[in-house]
Amino acid sequence: MPAYDREHAARDVQRAYHKLNAMSSVWQQFTPYPRYFETRTVEFLLMLSRLRRVYSGALPRHVLEVGCGIGYSLALWSDHADYVCGIDLLEAIEPARKLFSHLKVDPPRADLLVGQGEDLSALAGKTFDLVVTQYVLEHVDNISAALAQIKPLLAPDGLVLHVLNNQVDRAVWYIDYRQRSLMRRVYRLLRTGELLKWLSSPDGFTPPHEPKFGDFGVELHEYSLEGWAAHIYRAGYIVIDYFQSRDNNWVYVTAPRVDELGESST
Repeated sequence: MPAYDREHAARDVQRAYHKLNAMSSVWQQFTPYPRYFETRTVEFLLMLSRLRRVYSGALPRHVLEVGCGIGYSLALWSDHADYVCGIDLLEAIEPARKLFSHLKVDPPRADLLVGQGEDLSALAGKTFDLVVTQYVLEHVDNISAALAQIKPLLAPDGLVLHVLNNQVDRAVWYIDYRQRSLMRRVYRLLRTGELLKWLSSPDGFTPPHEPKFGDFGVELHEYSLEGWAAHIYRAGYIVIDYFQSRDNNWVYVTAPRVDELGESST
């Protein structure tokens, strides 16, 4: 395979920014965040560059994204793969289909399916060289079960790439969530006339919060480099490469673990 060079890089950037430009006039139909498509484009190019360098220019030909959201990252992959497939809840798949139509990512080279991380039965019979999750594992109830669902879908030597929040991201989200939650509650109680009763209660100032892993201090550890790696290993995978993407979020390239008998770990 050819080495990754400036020619590859220029072509990758040109393809990605062609799609980014196509979203410039319609982004508000898909997201309330003005810089969503810019940040996802940069993140994709960072991942693509790393994969090209690590694997000597080779790229996967069949790509699955679990939790594909509105489908933009998967649309970027479609410029480099023979077939792309995304799976997510219905409320995400409907706008993803609209985005695919806008960017002219069409069957038979692309599929968008309804499903969830812990149940990928809709993909039975399909195999992929690369499975991608971006900011998904922090939302699933059972990480090991979700990762176990991916194994049967991997082609021989297939890889799984995870983009995961870091501790700073999680702490900022937690603070923002608590503040917004508190303000929403105050506003609601003002409207109902029950604010005084709430303020006088023993736990009146405690905004609701349900940390993913229980205690928030424990949860922050789970968002560390070692914490995510431990989840991946317990689910029967090894980390063969890792690096940091935009905002220093973690990106792990993983593969199913092989035991001493040469069989894939379950």
